[in-house]
Order: sequence, then C-alpha cells, then structure tokens
Amino acid sequence: MSSNPKLDLGLARIAHLNWEYEMESATKGSSISLEAQSHEDCELGRWLNGPAQRNYGALESIQPLLVAHKAFHQAASRLAIACNDGGEKNISQELETVRRLSRDIIFHLTEMELEALEKSHITTSNARQPRSLFQRLFAGPYHALPEDKGTLKVSQARLIHLRWERNLMEAFRHRGKDITLESSEICALGVWINATGVKRYSDLPEIAKLDETHKAFHTHAKNVISALRNKQDKRAEASYKQTREFSRRVIYLLSAIEYKLLDSDNVQSTDSFLDLNLSHQ
Repeated sequence: MSSNPKLDLGLARIAHLNWEYEMESATKGSSISLEAQSHEDCELGRWLNGPAQRNYGALESIQPLLVAHKAFHQAASRLAIACNDGGEKNISQELETVRRLSRDIIFHLTEMELEALEKSHITTSNARQPRSLFQRLFAGPYHALPEDKGTLKVSQARLIHLRWERNLMEAFRHRGKDITLESSEICALGVWINATGVKRYSDLPEIAKLDETHKAFHTHAKNVISALRNKQDKRAEASYKQTREFSRRVIYLLSAIEYKLLDSDNVQSTDSFLDLNLSHQ
C-alpha cells in the first residue's frame, strides 16, 4: 500500500489516534481491522517508512518512535486476541499497554517536530517559517497573549510545552537561577483551559484530565526549581522525573482534544509547520 502524500507530522498524530480509539472500541465488541494491526501497513507506518525517513531520518527521535510504533501494534494484536478470548484481565492489561505506547508515539512525534524546528532555526532564515511560533519557542513570551484566551493553538501549545521542559533540564547546570515559571493559571495553556476549555467543553473528559495534569506539571516543575536553588539534588531529580511524565501526558491530551474538537472554532488544528515548508522546497 502506498503512503499518504498528504500526511505530515501534525496529521500523523491524528491518524494514529484513529487506531488507538479503534483498539478501545474492540474492548466493547467492535472488530479490529487488519490494517490497524500492522505497523507497516497502517497510515502512520507507511508515512514513517516513506516521507518521514526521507525528511527526518537524521533526527534522533525517529528511532524511539519506530520502536514505540512497532510495539504499539504488537500490543494491539495481543489485545485483539484477548478480546476474542473474552479474558477481562488480559483485555485490561493489554489496553493499558496500548494506551501507554500511544502516549509514547504522540510524544516522540512532538519531539521530532521540535528537534527539526530547532535545527531549522539554527541553519536557515526561511521567510516561510512561522515567525510567531519561532519567537515564542526560542525567545518567549511563555505567558499568555490575548489571543490565547479563546483559541487553543494545539501545535504551538505542544511545542512550547516540550521546549519549556527541555529548558528545565538545562536549569540543573545553573541551580535553577536562570529560569522562571509562570503559574498554571497565567501560562498560555492554563489561560485557555480556564477561560474556554472547562467552561465550553465540560462534557469532554480530556478537558478535566488536561486541567489536572497541567497543574501537576507546574507543581512538579516548581519543586524542581526550588530543590535546585536549595541544593537538594535528589529531590530535584525525583521531581524532574515526575515533570517529564506529566509533560508527556499533557502533550497526549492536547492531541486527543484536537482530535475530538477538529471542527471547533476554539481549537486551531494545523498541519506540521515543517512539512508545509518542505512542500515549498
């Protein structure tokens, strides 16, 4: 089967979520397609082994993505068997594995996007690059702007969130002296969650989970900075480990919300900035 020429880093996340939700439906009696069980034949797999290898094969993050994607489909096959056998314990275990690996896939796709943007920022001044995103990624601001209140820009939110986590890792070198953390209420993502997300989409379970997870991320990040400044290295390392886990969950939930609110004016869904640039080259 040929790869989808329209699939890119942004749409790859959405294509993958289709397969994850198909796995969940299977636990309620639906069937799983053969395409969804094969890591080489699914839409994301064809993209990974085609355009992704050509455009991003040199990036470090592509290898863990390939490993996670293959493992996801192996778990999906085991889930299909468990559903056919009717063993509730096995179904629950395999479904949890599918969900964990799905979070990994979404995270590694975001890592690829950030890594490629960082390389692009260093090596080129291409006028087609979205300057507002580059400014927010590499120069700030990291707090909310007026437009953040009503519209969630998912791609910006994912990339800025991951970039900030990377900055936090650098803070270990300077004992937290050169980094500041906005509160969860006034950062860009927090403003959208409180002003629009929880008010307009309270029926969407991912919104409440995102609110809780985002606050936990800020709490652990704040603990990292405090521990570093007080020379409590073990506490800082433990908090940073938690920060990374909650960061991964935030990125996944943002993608899930994007998927479920594709037609909403309050969520801006975009193709990958990278692939849009490549299409002009």
